[in-house]
Amino acid sequence: MIICKYRRTGAYAFIPHVDVLRVFGMAARRSRADVAFSAGYNPHMQIFLSSPMPLGTESECEYFTAVSKDSPADFAGKLNATLPDGFRIVRYGETDLNPAAVIVAAEYEIRLPGYDCAALTAGVLQRETFPIEYTDKGRTVVKEVRDKIYALEGAGDTIRATLGYGNNNLRPDRMLNGLCGNNLTETPVILKKKMYTMENGRLVDADEIFFGGRQ
Repeated sequence: MIICKYRRTGAYAFIPHVDVLRVFGMAARRSRADVAFSAGYNPHMQIFLSSPMPLGTESECEYFTAVSKDSPADFAGKLNATLPDGFRIVRYGETDLNPAAVIVAAEYEIRLPGYDCAALTAGVLQRETFPIEYTDKGRTVVKEVRDKIYALEGAGDTIRATLGYGNNNLRPDRMLNGLCGNNLTETPVILKKKMYTMENGRLVDADEIFFGGRQ
């Protein structure tokens, strides 16, 4: 399969996950990129996205795979020629891995104007517990998430956090509410910087797994 890493920025961060799939499907049709279709009564393009992220979160490190007879370079070039400005494929290659299955963590850069982020994050990694409270489908949920926080540091108005992703997901906005006691008064600006897989108990940049360090 072809694997592509792409950026999703600006207003396009507010597009729902299912519509992101439509964006790539439409770009493939417009550019006449080769994409295989599934069999059956309702065939669909064999394009597969990594796990969804919260609306409004920009990202420099999303991935998708596609079944195609094009070379990775040709496929990425065709799509980039027709994708909207908020989407851009930045790396490509071939893989047998499913990003949604192997990615376990993501690194975020979070800007919180008006907050002392060093004070906000101090001591969190030394804690044994870190419960958060949020509303899901109209009900209040209290969840223990300390095991989902791999790294956390603050400086000035910026936090860098590496949090669980995929099956072990911790949303950065919910982590922030935990830090602020659900009294967050400013809208954070959240940018996903990297994604990670796990090897021998160590987080590894997903790019190393999918692209072998090649640019």
